[in-house]
Amino acid sequence: MAWYFEDEISSTFQRFPQARGEIIVFLPEGTHLHPALWQTLRNLKDGPETMIASRSRQPLFPPHWRHLPASAYLPVMMVDREELWYGVTASDPVVCRVFAPKTIKVLLDYLGVGLIQKSAKEVAATSQMLRQSMRFRDYAEHRAHCRVCHSKVFLKISTRGKVYYKCDYCGTAGGVPVGLLDNYLAAVRVYCPECKRSLSAHRGRFGVYAKCTGCKKTWELSVFW
Repeated sequence: MAWYFEDEISSTFQRFPQARGEIIVFLPEGTHLHPALWQTLRNLKDGPETMIASRSRQPLFPPHWRHLPASAYLPVMMVDREELWYGVTASDPVVCRVFAPKTIKVLLDYLGVGLIQKSAKEVAATSQMLRQSMRFRDYAEHRAHCRVCHSKVFLKISTRGKVYYKCDYCGTAGGVPVGLLDNYLAAVRVYCPECKRSLSAHRGRFGVYAKCTGCKKTWELSVFW
């Protein structure tokens, strides 16, 4: 645990530690972020996802911040669901920083924001469970259609791991539509186990694949098959 007093707060927020996945700030009604913290978070455009939990969205929030409509009773900040910072508003004379992942989990449940993205370990476990309970082949069974005649088709996977279809009605052969994989990734809410960002579908030289929107790591479609 570390304490920072009034003359140390600005420099502490300016030397903000590198976050890997997400920053969640709870801002009580009628309060404002400390100017030094606001400037630091504002500059993290390509880094972790910044989420502000408050009853109403403030007009000066940068566009890349995500607003979570929730009642915030304590001026706290959670970094990667591991570090808890108490005292993040302009009127707080003291800031406390502590490593408390279990406390953070309890607070998120108590404050009613349990649907926010999960920690790295939880993401990996949940993603594995979801892929086992709803594989891509199960999701696509009633949703894949021929790109020419729009008849229902059944996807197959080759010995080399390539997913394809051949229409029984018009004979057209093709690969998986990007939109179908994109809808699957959104439906089962699979997140990157490295940086906890969402995945999106793309088409490459060897077919459709999934790519992390954060760290840009990629996965072949056969991983979800």
